[in-house]
Amino acid sequence: MLLCDILVQFLVRTEHQHLFRITCG
Repeated sequence: MLLCDILVQFLVRTEHQHLFRITCG
């Protein structure tokens, strides 16, 4: 999913990777 990929890049840059697991399952 493109949106998820964009979200991952943002979260990685902001060091909030834990939110990725909540958002993208």
